[in-house]
Amino acid sequence: MEELQDFKLVDLFEKMRLEGNEFHKWLANIGLLHGSRTCTCGNAMEKHRAGSGSLHWRCNRAMHRPSQPSIGFKVGTFFEDVRLDCKTIFKLTYLWCMNLPLEYAEFETEVGHPNVVFWHKKFRQICARYFRNHPIRLGGGRLIVEADETFLSRRHGRRGKRVRRCPKWVFGIVERGLNLSYFRVVTRRNAATLLPLLFRHVRVGSTIMTDEWRSYRRITMLHRFHHRHVNHGLNFVKPANRKIHTQNIENKNGQLKEMLRRRHGVVDQILPNLLKEFNWRERFGQRNMVFYNFWSQVAAIFPCQH
Repeated sequence: MEELQDFKLVDLFEKMRLEGNEFHKWLANIGLLHGSRTCTCGNAMEKHRAGSGSLHWRCNRAMHRPSQPSIGFKVGTFFEDVRLDCKTIFKLTYLWCMNLPLEYAEFETEVGHPNVVFWHKKFRQICARYFRNHPIRLGGGRLIVEADETFLSRRHGRRGKRVRRCPKWVFGIVERGLNLSYFRVVTRRNAATLLPLLFRHVRVGSTIMTDEWRSYRRITMLHRFHHRHVNHGLNFVKPANRKIHTQNIENKNGQLKEMLRRRHGVVDQILPNLLKEFNWRERFGQRNMVFYNFWSQVAAIFPCQH
């Protein structure tokens, strides 16, 4: 798996030149396909190609005859129940990890638009599963976090048509210093909605910077955080203490909206996973490590037998 670090286009071309069986062996060596399978009887299964050309694992032990138990070659892996071959999926993954446009992935792989959309959705599901297993926790100790809610598809000056009939609020938290964030779609901006998210994703003892929205007034009642606020109606930075501001979360909101704007519209159903992808790329999107990070997380979710 370590060879996926600093993985570049020249490395991708080299892997694409491998024959099908050699490429499968290489995927098995890095833990993305099964290198062997064990039957329920304890016997090692062997690779077998059916008359239709499909591969599967089969136990040849005499005790099973006349019917020999078999398992699909890709069962239990990331590549299970898919029509595309492993090479094409591997290439699509590289293009997604490098954050290249969907249209470019269609051109390079010659895969239809619906299939590329399906695989991008599957990649985002890996990001979502990672955060389900490793919930985001920000702040702690003397660290400062900033919290704010932002409105998607706002009309400036009430001009222009509304982009979506059901407008969405997104609540965000960002940690100063590391500049890591957490985003969540919320239906309401009341204290009953926002405070549990702070309670769940901000560590005890943190200092929370917010504006003077009334839902944040109860933060001090939690007795877990230090609360500082600034009146955005008068100043963006508090004159008495220049460290009290929410400029970092405002900047992060702008980055999030820019990502959504580049997509020329987002279906509501995929917005939560897009937020997970945004947070995932913050943590694992370094160019020299993003490909390795993605596949190492896939290997952890779909462990394979060597």
